[in-house]
Amino acid sequence: MHFFKRRDHKQDINKIIALSICGTQGESHYSYGIAWDEQEGIDNITKCFLGDPNRTMALAFHRILLDIHEKGSAFSPLLSELSYFEKISSPYYPRHRDHVMHSCLVYCLGLYLYVSFPHLKEAIHQQILISSNETTSGELKHYSGGTIAGEFSFRWRLASLLHDVAYPFQMAHSRKMATESSEFLDHLNYIFNRMPKHQNRPVSISLNSENYIDELNNLPYSETLATDMIENALRLKPFGILYYSNRIRTLKDWVDHGIIGSLLICKLCDMLYEYHKLSGQTNIRGVSWADHFLKQSIAHSAGAVAYHNINHTLDVLSADECKALIQLNSTDLLTGLLRISDILQEWGRPLTDSSLKAQMIGANQVRLEPRPKDNMLRIYFETDDDHKDKVRRQLAAAGEFPLIIEIM
Repeated sequence: MHFFKRRDHKQDINKIIALSICGTQGESHYSYGIAWDEQEGIDNITKCFLGDPNRTMALAFHRILLDIHEKGSAFSPLLSELSYFEKISSPYYPRHRDHVMHSCLVYCLGLYLYVSFPHLKEAIHQQILISSNETTSGELKHYSGGTIAGEFSFRWRLASLLHDVAYPFQMAHSRKMATESSEFLDHLNYIFNRMPKHQNRPVSISLNSENYIDELNNLPYSETLATDMIENALRLKPFGILYYSNRIRTLKDWVDHGIIGSLLICKLCDMLYEYHKLSGQTNIRGVSWADHFLKQSIAHSAGAVAYHNINHTLDVLSADECKALIQLNSTDLLTGLLRISDILQEWGRPLTDSSLKAQMIGANQVRLEPRPKDNMLRIYFETDDDHKDKVRRQLAAAGEFPLIIEIM
């Protein structure tokens, strides 16, 4: 395709990223143990999206990446609901920035960092091994896709593509959008209630503006695995998801979309795993529903979503809580990669009010200069100094990360 010619390399950051993450043979950087002919199809949709990013293409890109695997396909409708809510909320948020294309571009940017910096990639792999009590690399049959790279790919797809799906909760709460919020919750109830259910447990979900945190935090199957499994796996001790959600809401009248997003992921997976276990279907078409995937892969991805924007709520927590959260944030690399990618992905995010298009940072206003040998990435923004300083402050608050990033 014409946009891969070398003379264009410095003109569009999306095309630079596409060159790095597409067409990789051998180790499939963002597959889930899929065949090479399917890999070619994913490369094509990636090139199409990055060649001309728009909301329609983003929704298709998002759906295809999640539908690679049955567990991921359960989440496909969530981004469509986010897209719809951003549309109907436009009268309340004329300066609201897009989160649909943003989520897909965060996925691509994080993947770019992963494939471009061997030191970062190795550190992520080692953390996955250590967290799972493994000491050797190579083929790992109990992992997603059979390899550590495949396992990272699975966790990264869930975390990056779903990190903002609960933004409507935060928007509706802050603006008291009662009608729009009720409609959004009705749509979520439909998504939950069309999930497969075993005849011995015909669960019905009915979320409303008063009960949704408690309802989402009700994880009956996960709790049978270990009473503290979710808190441990999501690294939310000593105060847990429900405590944290209510504390932020009470102290700041604020609903944190990262925390609610993690609860959405956990709730959907809790229902899916319970259904397959009750049905005796623990391995279907090569997809394993073994409990350790819920405790490790799913919970890790959900934890990254929970913490990706924690810096926005640190001001309402105690000093001890802040210290614990910052320490956890600095040690988990999936969370770190999501936070860094989320902060840096500033381009190509249209505002709700189309008349404000001139304020959007274009893909040709950002340039990447990777220096793998120095483990350094320089990012050149053709923006004013105030914007660059804002990004620098956000990076400084993101905690330690095994990659030097300089904003130029």
